[in-house]
Amino acid sequence: HFQVVNSVKRVSPDFSARAGAAYAIANQANTYGACALSNVEMTVLTATSESKDECPLTFPTNSIPVNTAVSFDLVHATSNRFTDPSYTQADCSAITGIGITNTAYYAFRTNAAGGIVSLSVTGYSTTPAAPASCPTPFGFPTKGVELLLYQVSSCPTGQAFPAPVACRSFDGNGALANFTGLAANTNYLIMVDGIENTKANFNLVFTGSALPINLSDFTGVVLDKHNQLSWTIEFAKDVKAIYLQRSADGIVFENIAEVTSSILTRKGVYSDKRPLAGLNYYRLVTVNLDETKDYSKIVQLKRKDNLLVNVFPNPANQLLNIEINSIQKGKFSIVLHNSLGQRVKAEELTVTGGRELISLNVAHLPRGLYNVAIYNQQKEVVKSERITIQ
Repeated sequence: HFQVVNSVKRVSPDFSARAGAAYAIANQANTYGACALSNVEMTVLTATSESKDECPLTFPTNSIPVNTAVSFDLVHATSNRFTDPSYTQADCSAITGIGITNTAYYAFRTNAAGGIVSLSVTGYSTTPAAPASCPTPFGFPTKGVELLLYQVSSCPTGQAFPAPVACRSFDGNGALANFTGLAANTNYLIMVDGIENTKANFNLVFTGSALPINLSDFTGVVLDKHNQLSWTIEFAKDVKAIYLQRSADGIVFENIAEVTSSILTRKGVYSDKRPLAGLNYYRLVTVNLDETKDYSKIVQLKRKDNLLVNVFPNPANQLLNIEINSIQKGKFSIVLHNSLGQRVKAEELTVTGGRELISLNVAHLPRGLYNVAIYNQQKEVVKSERITIQ
């Protein structure tokens, strides 16, 4: 056995031993005289093979979907010096080197965001069942199965694997620690191997697919007085918060709303009642429990308005905000009248192209109804709105 080190059991054959055994029992269609016993060869029983016994010849071109379940059969897996790493290149413990005895592989691709992949083990069993009750082998961090993750675009050369980006071990069902910081649109290779030749069957379920949240149908529409965004959450795990962000140029974004509650409803809708004139760019940012961030695709909405004016809050208490969004430069006059039509406040605001905000102190004004009017340089009213001061 090419990769057996001290204390590792010689239970699984390596590739050459398996191939030799298969050749030895291959039916040759010979006859053996006319004795009373059968004079023909015995029929070879159907052999069970692990389809992922060797590193795959091709790697995926599409990202793996959430909740993909992949089965592994280390009972019938072998080792192969032509495709496996050396025992010093599969080290998930404090010791130097772990025996390579019965390996299986699976390649997957992250999505356009990258980030986190979460794996859960289901259907774990050993053959025979006794190893499940055995103590942890001396010098090993755990018993059961070791899992190594390599960032490669194709199968590495046997005995010349790069260092793994992460490794885990398990001996039963449950969620594994997340794989974090994975690159976007990148292929990764999983190798699983039985520690001390553990013969196990199990499934690995992908519940992150390089994002702890899986979004679909993130879209937007321009309405008369606001922009409306909507999205669907297919899956979420280890998410701390979700924010909706907006940008005027698609580069610099700012939070405009926290929408974490949409995880519970699985559908999110938000009305941006203070959109920008012209182009608006939106995206969702997910803050994970480990404080890393992942971003959705960007939704671009274009309004026909050359000028948008927002007055808020209404009712007002201490401050009244006037926000002017314009694609052109200009000066604006802001005038506040009381219910008797008397001017009680006036301000000037210069917009250099984009968004400008001015806050009026109204704390000293009596409670009641007021009217705020905004005039352009041509003394035309571009906005008139009735407000309440409390």
